[in-house]
Amino acid sequence: MTIARKRALAIGLAAMVAASAAGWIAGRQIQSPAEIAANTAAPNASLISVPVEKGTLTSDVVARGTVKYGATQAVSLPKSALKPGSSILTIAPTKGATLNEGDVAMTVSGRPVFVLQGAQPAYRDITPGARGTDVQQLQDALARLGFDPRRHDGVYDRATEAAVAAFYQTAGWTPFGPTDEQLQSVRTAAMDSFGTATERAGAEENLTTARNGQATAAAAATKAASALNAAVQDQQAAQRQLDAARSADPPPSATEVAALESAVVQASGAVDVARAEVGAANTEIANAAAAVGAAERRVATVGSRSVPGATTKLGVQVPADEVLFYPSLPLRIDDVTVKAGEETTTGPVMTISNSQLTVDGALSAKDAKLVQDGAAVAIAEPDLGVRATGTVTTVADAPGTQGADPARFYLQVTPSDAPASLVGTSVVLTVTVGSTQGEVLTVPVGAVSVAADGTPRVQVQERGGKTRNVSVTPGLSAKGLVEVAPAGGRLAAGDLVIVGKGASAAGGTPPTTGTSPRKTTTTTSPKAKTSSTSPTTTT
Repeated sequence: MTIARKRALAIGLAAMVAASAAGWIAGRQIQSPAEIAANTAAPNASLISVPVEKGTLTSDVVARGTVKYGATQAVSLPKSALKPGSSILTIAPTKGATLNEGDVAMTVSGRPVFVLQGAQPAYRDITPGARGTDVQQLQDALARLGFDPRRHDGVYDRATEAAVAAFYQTAGWTPFGPTDEQLQSVRTAAMDSFGTATERAGAEENLTTARNGQATAAAAATKAASALNAAVQDQQAAQRQLDAARSADPPPSATEVAALESAVVQASGAVDVARAEVGAANTEIANAAAAVGAAERRVATVGSRSVPGATTKLGVQVPADEVLFYPSLPLRIDDVTVKAGEETTTGPVMTISNSQLTVDGALSAKDAKLVQDGAAVAIAEPDLGVRATGTVTTVADAPGTQGADPARFYLQVTPSDAPASLVGTSVVLTVTVGSTQGEVLTVPVGAVSVAADGTPRVQVQERGGKTRNVSVTPGLSAKGLVEVAPAGGRLAAGDLVIVGKGASAAGGTPPTTGTSPRKTTTTTSPKAKTSSTSPTTTT
């Protein structure tokens, strides 16, 4: 074969190989519609499952609050009737000071104002013989301070008076004794009492005289009545003799008849005289009775007469403006509104708060319906790393009260173990409004479906991809979880329940299966989002 022929044969063979390769490449790039649809179809769906958890499920209301000292109030001093003059502040309260029982908060007109513990505010001067609950709380306070009056019966007796005197003297003050007005009142009362006693003795003497006169008049009347009765009998006897003489046969002489008639006339005159004496005696009896009545009324009037100040008892006293009673101590002086030298009765002298911390917050109308007084509260200040507990003490009945926004309800929480470093800070309040009160089985809300007969159920994924239905009884729902109790079938913590379907591994998205149970929120350690600026309810 010639060289030219060999070259032509090689070129032809190369052309054939090139054409075959080009055809093969073109065939690889051409696809039918069925192949295109098969290659672009979604992967087969796989089941998404999560494990059943066991724990305590709670439903919470989360709000913001500001910590402060509680029971803020303005202090005004009552006016003491024992001190008629002006009440001038001589030593002012110290702003920021702490007041304990027995401390002097200020001085007024050179006299101390003590702080004592008691539920009833001071409202009157306590003087010897006074009775009441204010006296009893004074006795209790004296006992706590080491000046026990022995009997805590609410009676300001000599023992209580001595305890008050010892308390004042130990504190470096002179006890408040009788005033000049009281001393003058007692002296006047003594004089009035003597005059009244003298007048009463005279009235009783007059009454005795009147009663004696009444007895004498009664005896004279009895005597006159006896004389009248005798005169009437004599008259009747004389008349019978005259009548007998006139009817006698033979009749008596004219001289005898005249004598009998004269006897009748004399007897009639004696009757008239006796009747006059009886009338006079009855008049004396009436006059004597009137005198007795007047004397008795005079004795009664003098005997019941009250003498002003007669019951005044002298001794150590507690003026109303020298003691301040408060239910809880110690107190903090937040502000002073009167300066030394100014009158203390024109308005508040200072503003105080107690040592108990409180938290002021606000709730939406929806949350206010859920939160109840006495509910437990978790308090958190994330920046300081402080966590504490407390109790709801107030939920306002109407919006816009106590500084809350017009559409929000005031909330007050009393901490039980919060440190004083929280004062003035903003804290997160988590109020538990619902709880399973113990560990229960929980699943995501999406895991519960309803069967054709209306029965709630969950689907449990078994090994090998099989599933089974378990009827359940749902309970509390919160934080995306729901409490379930198996009503037909077996269900335990760690079982995988189906919550939906996802792409298969062949589609590039792996299925979701729970291998590490989530921790269920409990009442012992609630967590709140610190970025929240308004209360939210977790349901």
